[in-house]
Amino acid sequence: CLSPCSMASTMASPSSFQLNASLVQQVALMLTYALSTDNAYQQQALAALQQHQSQPDFLEYLSVLFAGEAGSEAGHLQAIAGATLKGAIGLSRGEGQEPLFSTLDAAQQLRIKARVLRVLTQPERQLQAAASNIVATIARECELSSWPELLGQLAALLDSASAAASNSSSQALAMAFGPLSTVVMLAEDMGFSTEAAQSSSVQSLVPRLVQWMGAPEPALRRLAARAVCSLHSNSASDVSPFFSAYLPALSSMASSDASSESRVTVIESMSGLLESSAEAVWSAMPGILSFLLSCMADAREEVAAAAADFWPTFCEAACDLDGEHSREARSALLPHLPALLPLLMQGMRLSEEALADVASSDAAAAASAAAASSASASAASGSSDIRPHIFKGGHGA
Repeated sequence: CLSPCSMASTMASPSSFQLNASLVQQVALMLTYALSTDNAYQQQALAALQQHQSQPDFLEYLSVLFAGEAGSEAGHLQAIAGATLKGAIGLSRGEGQEPLFSTLDAAQQLRIKARVLRVLTQPERQLQAAASNIVATIARECELSSWPELLGQLAALLDSASAAASNSSSQALAMAFGPLSTVVMLAEDMGFSTEAAQSSSVQSLVPRLVQWMGAPEPALRRLAARAVCSLHSNSASDVSPFFSAYLPALSSMASSDASSESRVTVIESMSGLLESSAEAVWSAMPGILSFLLSCMADAREEVAAAAADFWPTFCEAACDLDGEHSREARSALLPHLPALLPLLMQGMRLSEEALADVASSDAAAAASAAAASSASASAASGSSDIRPHIFKGGHGA
């Protein structure tokens, strides 16, 4: 029943797709045997999957199984169907040709997208994560512009979860995890185009994200905060009109959730705001600096390291401001220097193990420099060789 030829003969043309229960079972069997510990069954199943992964209807049947529409699929079968679908979406029939998903007719693409979006709100986090990856793969391989309604659809999913959450349903809260994760993934991995449609979609999405920063579940608050920060940093849309709500939401997270994950999220969000819109957050800077000082003294290394990475961003932002705002930046920082400088000096101290690592790295660097010095000794120093540089340690350097 895993015969590639028998399966190919039953494939329908894209325009006449009808769910074939027998074919669904064949695809499900291939996926199940692909996970088998029996090598013979596994190799046969993998060969059949490879044979059919370029068949347009095969993507549709994978999406049916991934969404659980063919019956009571077990979670592991949905997961392997999602992983196989993600891998097949970007395949092409030859070098230089467009991805397989782009060759599907519009009706097939819409059906597959709709099924994947439905999985985004299923309660199982593993399936939600798989759906987020599939959405990001489609957007990356086929361009986000080919799915102009995506951000609006994600906003609608968040609205549905928000309405359900008003009844204090824990399952409703879980519905938001997939859409929020997808927004973060899209914004961080690829950014957004400058098209007006995308810009307006971002504008409509941000207020919903700010609202979810007040969710009762900490993981959802962190995802929403990361999503807003990423959208602001990586999209062409101006989200500064929402800062009046975003900054208090960050402040609420900072005061109500002392977990290391939330602390780091708040710090990174504040750094992102400074990098892109320093003027917009300058009025809140005294409170931000006080919060960062408290994080610098935190006993948890990941929190203290994230706070240490904030200060180079602050200095660069202050240098980029105009004269008046730059003076305000210095004035805001001065009262905190007596507390900040000892913390920075204390953070520079290395343990014996770290000192040994530094010595080993320095020896390797010296050997490499000596080997290259003869070739570069006669070369004049370029401007990039002597330009002052603010080092950013990436949490703890």
